[in-house]
This record gives sequence, C-alpha cells and structure tokens, in this order.
Amino acid sequence: MSRILQICLACTIVGVQMLFVEGDCNERFNTTQGVLTTNGFPNSLKYTVCIFHIDVGSGRIEVTFENVSLPGNAVVGLDIYSPAGAAKFLNVAQLCPESLVLYSKSHSTAIFISKPTNVSDSYKGVKLHYRRVPEGTCKFKYKSFVGTEQEIQSRGYPKNYEANSTCEYIVAACSKDNVIQISFRDLSFGPRDVLAVYNAEDNSVLLGPLTGPLEGIETGPPSSSSVKIVVNTSASSSAVRKYAFVFRELLKGKCVKDHYDGNLGVEQRVSSAGRPCLHAVRSYKETWLRLWFESIRISPGNFVLLALKDSRGRIRMNWNLTSNDSGLVRNFDGIKQGNWFEIEQTANVSFDLRFMSYSADKCPIYKVTKEYESGFSSPGYPANLSRNSRCEVYFKAVDKTKVIHLRFSELFLTPGDDVTVYDPSDRSVMARYDGTENMLVSLTSKGDSVRVVFTSADNETTVGRRFKLAHQALSSDKCLVEYVPLDKSGQFSSVNRSCEFNIYYRTAIEMTFKNIDVPQNSTIAVLQGIKELTSFKSLGNIRSEDSGKTKYFRNVVYSIFSLITVRTDAANVYFRLSFKPFISDRTVLLQGSNGTLLSPYYPESYLRDIEQVYHVIVPNGHVMLNFTEIRLSGERFSNDQVRIYDGSTTSEGARLGYFEGRTPVVVPAWFFGSSNIITVTFYSGKVDVSKRTYLFKALYTMNTQVNYCDALKWPNTHPERNLTLPGRTTKYFCNKDYLNPDYQNYNVGKWVARKCRFDGEWEQGATLTCKRICPKLDEKLKINSTLKWGYSYRFYYNTDKPFDGTHVTFDCRGYEWILNGPETITCTSHGNYSATPPTCKKRPDRETDSFSSNNTWKYGAGIGGALFIVSIVITVLRVCFGCFTCCNTASASSTLPMTSLSSEKLS
Repeated sequence: MSRILQICLACTIVGVQMLFVEGDCNERFNTTQGVLTTNGFPNSLKYTVCIFHIDVGSGRIEVTFENVSLPGNAVVGLDIYSPAGAAKFLNVAQLCPESLVLYSKSHSTAIFISKPTNVSDSYKGVKLHYRRVPEGTCKFKYKSFVGTEQEIQSRGYPKNYEANSTCEYIVAACSKDNVIQISFRDLSFGPRDVLAVYNAEDNSVLLGPLTGPLEGIETGPPSSSSVKIVVNTSASSSAVRKYAFVFRELLKGKCVKDHYDGNLGVEQRVSSAGRPCLHAVRSYKETWLRLWFESIRISPGNFVLLALKDSRGRIRMNWNLTSNDSGLVRNFDGIKQGNWFEIEQTANVSFDLRFMSYSADKCPIYKVTKEYESGFSSPGYPANLSRNSRCEVYFKAVDKTKVIHLRFSELFLTPGDDVTVYDPSDRSVMARYDGTENMLVSLTSKGDSVRVVFTSADNETTVGRRFKLAHQALSSDKCLVEYVPLDKSGQFSSVNRSCEFNIYYRTAIEMTFKNIDVPQNSTIAVLQGIKELTSFKSLGNIRSEDSGKTKYFRNVVYSIFSLITVRTDAANVYFRLSFKPFISDRTVLLQGSNGTLLSPYYPESYLRDIEQVYHVIVPNGHVMLNFTEIRLSGERFSNDQVRIYDGSTTSEGARLGYFEGRTPVVVPAWFFGSSNIITVTFYSGKVDVSKRTYLFKALYTMNTQVNYCDALKWPNTHPERNLTLPGRTTKYFCNKDYLNPDYQNYNVGKWVARKCRFDGEWEQGATLTCKRICPKLDEKLKINSTLKWGYSYRFYYNTDKPFDGTHVTFDCRGYEWILNGPETITCTSHGNYSATPPTCKKRPDRETDSFSSNNTWKYGAGIGGALFIVSIVITVLRVCFGCFTCCNTASASSTLPMTSLSSEKLS
C-alpha cells in the first residue's frame, strides 16, 4: 500500500483552499461533512490513483457519489483502513451515474479511487459528499445497481443487536424500470422481534411481517424498484439476535426465487419453476451447505447452470447440466463456510432439488463418485471434528456397473475414535480403524457404493481428529496397485496387463526403472499428482526406444503428501521399479589407482536441485583428473556448476578450475593434484533439465613420475614459485622499482602467468618485460608555479609512474615567461633523467632599439656586467641542482641523479 500512496496524484477539494503538490493524492479530512472531487473534475481525470482519508470522530460515515465518470474497469474502494473489517471494492462500470450511497463500518475510513493506466483522459472523475451519521442512528438509504450484491448487517454484527430499537433501510434501484431483490443470509431473531419489507412508494407489504426464530424463508419474485426494510426489536431476550441480508437490482419481470435455510440438518426442497428462472439457495454464514437433485429432466437444447459463490458473490465453481444429465443423481457441496448456490434454469426443465445446512458435527453427507479421482475431507477440515459426534458419508458411483475405490490420505484418530467402512451391497464391514492406529489405507468396494462412519469419543484433544480421502469409480476389472511406504525404500515389478501403480510419499523420492521392455507404440507414463490430488503433472514417459536402459525420475513435493502414478497401457510392458527418499546433498568416495567419475544418473541427465561432492583418492603419488564429457544446464539466473579443488578442502584458494552452465567448455580438460586427493563439487540448480541431456564424465589416474617446470629467467622479474606442477599456473612479477608497461598498468606487482605442460615445458604465452621506474618530478617542481610539464610514452599519456622511456615535456605558463633549459627530458634505465629540468625566466622588456646605447644599462654594463650575471646564474643552478654536466647524450656520465634536485624555486 505504501507504494500506492507514493504514486498517488493530485486531487482537489471543492470549497476549500488547499495547495496540492504534483503527484500527491493522499489527503486526510477530519470534518464532520464535506464535498470532494478528483483532480480536474468535471473536465478530466488526469491522474490514476487517489485516496481520501476521512475521520468524522464518531458514528459512521455516509458517502454519496453525486457524479461518477470513470472507465469501465476502474474501482472504488471503501473501508480500506477501517478497523471494522476488510475493504469493499466496487466496479464503477455498474454504479449509478448519480446518488450512489455507501456506508463505512466505523467513523474512520479511506476512499480509494483508481482507474487503469492504459485508458485515455476523457473520463471526468468522481464527485462525492460525505457526512457523519450519529452513533444511535439506524436509518439508512442505499442505491442498488445491476450485477453486484451489497450487504446490510445489524449493528455490531455478528454480535447481538440492540434491544428495544427500530432500524429502517431504504433501497432504491438505479433504474426505475428495474426491481430490488432481497436475499437473507442470517435471521437469528429474538422471539418477539419483527421484520417486514415494504414497497417504499406506497408502503404496501412485500414480505412479512416475519416474527421470532426463523428456520427458512422463500421469497417471491421482486416487484418494486424501491423497498423499505423495517426491523423492530423487543425489549429483552436471551436468544442470539442478529441479521444480515443482501440486495441487488434485477430486470423487472425476471423470475427469481430466494431460499434461506436457518435449520441445521433439516432437508429443504426446491422445485423447478416451469419457465426461465433464477434460484438462490443460502444457509447460515457459519455453516456448510449441501445440495442434491433427487430427480432432474432436461430437454435437448435446455440447461441448468449451477454456480457455487462465496459470501461476496464471487463464483468459486460452476457446472452446466444438460440433457445428458437427465435421470442422474447429482450431488454438490459448498467447499467453505458461507458458500451458497445460484441455479439458473431454462423453460423445459423439471427437477426436485433438496438442500441442507450442516456443521462440523451434523451429517450425513452424500457424494457422487465419478471415473476421475475426487477429494473429500471431514466437515470443517482442517479443524477437528467435535467430541462425542457421529458423521456418515455416502459415496455412490454414477455408473452402477462401477466399484468404489477409497484411499485415505490423512486419518487422525484419538483413543476412543472409530472409523468404519461399510459395503452397503451386503452390509459387510470392509475396514475398521480406531485411535490405537494412525495409518494410511486404500480399499475397493464390491458394489457401486460405500458408507464411511466416523465416531468421535467424548474427550478433548488438540492432536487431531479429522480425515481426508480420495474416491474414484473404477471398472470391476480395473488394475490398481497402491503403495504407502511411509518414507521408506521399496520396489515392485510390473504385472502382465495394463495397470496403474500409485506411490504415496511425504517427501521427494528417487525412482529407478530397470529391466525395461516396452513394445512398439506402448508407453510407461510417470505422473505426479498435484493440487490436492485433482490433477497430474507428467514427469516423463518411457517408450520402446528405452528398452534395456535404466531411467531415473524424481518428484517435487507440493503438499504434505505426494502421489506418484505409473501407468502402463499394454499387457506386455515390463519393468522393475525401486524407489527411496531423495537426498539432495550427498558425498561420493572414489578410490583406486584409476577409475571414472560420473554425473548422477549418467548416461541419463542429472536431475535438478542436487548438491554432490566427489573425493577422488589414489593410493600414492599425484592424482590426474581428465574431463572427457561435460554439458551443464543453465539459465539467466541459475547455472549448474562443477568445481575442482586440490586436496580434500573446498576453500577458494585451493580451486584448480571450474565449469559453469552457458559457458563454453573445451575437452579434454586436465587437472593435476599436488597430492593423491582431488575434490570435485557439483551443484544442479532448480532448472528443469528434462528437455535435453546434461551430464559430465571424468577419468582419473595415479601419477608417480612428475615433470616439474623450472622458473623462467626474465630480467628484473621474480616467479611465484621456483618449481611448478604440470597443469598449474605460475605468476611472474616485476622486481621492486620496476613495472610492466605492456599491460597499461603502472602499479608495481602487475603479473604475467604461464601454465606448465605435463612434459615439463611451459605453454606459449606472454612475456613479462619490466622497466625501471623514475621518481616523479611533481613534488620537486610544484613550487615553481610558472613551469608546467607532462609525461608520455609511445603516444600515450602517463601520469602515474614514469618508467624507462617515458618523456617529460616542459613549457612555461604565460607569454611573459620563456623556457630556460631543455624542452624534453627522458627517464633512463638507471632510474634517473637524461637532463636537468628547465626553469622559466622573464622575457626581456625591449622598449627601445636593441642597438641603442641606452640598452647597455638594461642588459648589463658591458662585458664585465655580463660575466657577473653569468657567474650568478651558474652559482644558483649549482645550489639548486648540484654539480652536473648538461649535454644532449643520455650516457651514464651525463645524466642527472634526482637526489641532487632542490625544491627551491627556479627563475
């Protein structure tokens, strides 16, 4: 939600002067009433999201939308932050264009208005009024709209409402051509409480008065576009007192029948209407609802559409019954508390429909079993069944020639509890289990039905008292073999006919198929049950070309239990299957003077999510490992990896090399150990590797004769080691005060590596050339602010460390200064420079003709003055730079030692 608040854009308030920051539409209002509009109203809706926080201090908030103009799939939310409950979101495409009224559940709420980001700005936005409804008020007005249900609850619901009070609710349709349908969800009245529904236009009675505890209500077709519901409560009562009903807008003249069941465990009846009609069947919110057709006849071209909805009116499941369903017994159950059914029928349909509300301790329950496997759990699952209760479940096959197969996937019993399975065909007991056992079972009936009776003891328990099973209708000659190994290893062989083998596990298992013989055009299918065992995912197929091979499979655990199904489609399909719990991380020890290291399941693909460590140990000497095959899988964010380490450690410093998915590999790839042990680690990520074959293979041998490589002798360098093992790499470094300019890295320590071959010779590679470093002039000359200089080497600028061959070029700053000395000097192989750096001096001021006698005083008084000036310059230079001889050649006797340089300013 914080992200939504950050992207909210500006909104405005009518009649209030406020400054809005661009992009801000997260405002709070603490007045008792006001008028709000979205930004740009009524001309455009520029921004995408707005949130108005409103707090009126007490009572509730009434929100009236005076004008709504938003795109069809925009939403309006109310009570986003209300302490009383969850948000209420409405699709404004179906809202009234004017005077839509909504109520919050408390005095504080947030109104969320959003439009899609991919629509144009032609929509005008929203204008609304809000006001405080005082705490004791119980008179409300609502607007209904087609396609959406809204709910009205008694104050404080689900707690008891206030005694000796009157509440009035007026509901009007958006269009006067439509009508209002009222549907009850809860009517737990006191003995003398009264509810009545009136036509709001003429106060004629449409329903009621309804008085006292109600076990069920059937409402007739709606006839008014505006209704008034009045509830009068008596002075006192000890009974549960609450109510909840919904309203919606329907087209006038539509056949609608609403059925409310308020009596647990009692069958209610609904008959077809003989014309197109809509039936709604509801029960207590806190109960489950079961519905079944005792008889049904549908003429060709007609239908019965059955929808299971939740408490907010959203469809959870739906079924379309056609003429093919005529004469069949159909049974339907709500999957959660508060679910209800909506049945739409065409004209030429007749049925006798029964329904019943039940709680966790009230049964029976009737289930229709079909050819595919369906799940069933005890009422209220995963909550425990009540103590001292009895629950009966009947399973009946649609086809009377079938038999029923039951499999308990979960059976929790406490001492004194009892589960008995009966075969109604001869009333025999097929199986019985009590609290002394906690096991998984499967069984097959003799006839087309099964009766399961669960009886709980009179004791409290927190351990568990529930069951879960799957039921399926099978042919009487169906081959079904099931194994419940309880996380242990097991094995079995095929039978000489088409069959289905089921394995139930709580963890991932590893399956190995051997002795495979599959005829042409036949298949062994390996499947995994997912989503509560109602659908399957293929793990792979074994075909005729796999005969004589060994195949491997592994499942993925989706829930507490995992179902593996192996199906054969012919009589002459043979195999032997062994299975065991899958261990993702394992260690393999390979010993001997020679051998082979293989990927898991080689030559088949390895499976995903494996971590394996190989320790390769030869008796003595050195171990040589040669990878001859390697194909690793990889994706953008997940690559399989093989890493090779020297010795028994897996530290990064001991790594000899590695391979990775999506990276080219050259084989053979040799690795040589410094001892008799090499460690290899393998990691397979979560990438599905079933589409291609991924594997690796390496041969290892023992080597007692080692041809070391002697260190190379390069000037001004030193090696990482003097002797190098075959297959290893040695680094060569420049000595102190030297560097390698060929790598464009002027830091001391840059290295060049060479790999040692197994014949004791070095592989071809780069040569390390190290050059002498000269001290930089910057510190010595920086006090001379008029002199500037730069370093270069082979057309490259070098500003870090000058070395042998680096040129230093000088110049003076400003026209008034001229260079006194060489323009360029060079760093030599001795670590000094070819000449003394120059200085800058003032350019002479030539105000008169150079041949005038007056210039004699400007440039010196005759020969004696000139000699005097030259002697002073030479003295200064000797003081600054020491004794040296400047010449144009770079011989050892004519270069300048940098230790003699002075930091005094040169002029």
